Amino acid sequence: MTENDPTEAARRLAAEIVAAGEAERFRSLIAVARDPSTRALLDRLPPAARQRADVYLRDAEQWETRQFEANRRRLAEASDALTRLDIDFAQRLLGRIQPDFLDDEGRAAFDRLLLDTSARSMEMEQMSDLASQVEAELKPSRRRWWRRG
Repeated sequence: MTENDPTEAARRLAAEIVAAGEAERFRSLIAVARDPSTRALLDRLPPAARQRADVYLRDAEQWETRQFEANRRRLAEASDALTRLDIDFAQRLLGRIQPDFLDDEGRAAFDRLLLDTSARSMEMEQMSDLASQVEAELKPSRRRWWRRG
């Protein structure tokens, strides 16, 4: 067998796909699944070897879909949390979002929510500082209502 043998390249690719799939390295498998030459190479293999690799490629695509869905759900929950002024919860949700798994609309919403959360956080700090100042100004001083005599 030569190094340029397509069947040998297909076997190596299938072995790499299976190894990555078994190790649940789905992020790397997504790029392999999208590569147009992958299908041509896998078609050179016997059905059993091809099916095993296809299973892991499908798993990677399903994993990616779940990541997109989870990010969309977190964006919606972060938006709701921000509406309720639960800034800490919104920040935690935004911290869990992986921007790689957002479409253009999702990235725009993510950026907007990051800015809004930061702005609300600063507003809440300012209001807290103002409340502390007002409380200090309005706090009654200790007076003695009786005289010692």
